[in-house]
Amino acid sequence: EVSGFSFSTWILTDSFSTESWPTIYNRGAQNGSVGYIWIYQGGSGEINYQYANGSSYSVATLTCGLTTGTWE
Repeated sequence: EVSGFSFSTWILTDSFSTESWPTIYNRGAQNGSVGYIWIYQGGSGEINYQYANGSSYSVATLTCGLTTGTWE
């Protein structure tokens, strides 16, 4: 469970990757392992935070719509 947690950052993009899940930041492995990752989904304009604890994972989604060449 993700609760009582706050995260703040500025993001500047000069182009959007053609990857399905371009990574903003990650720590540790994913796929049910321990770690976390911030990814941007260009098609939907969402930033996803995924946290894995070794047996399960949680995802929090923020809809933001980043644009290139602008600090957001």
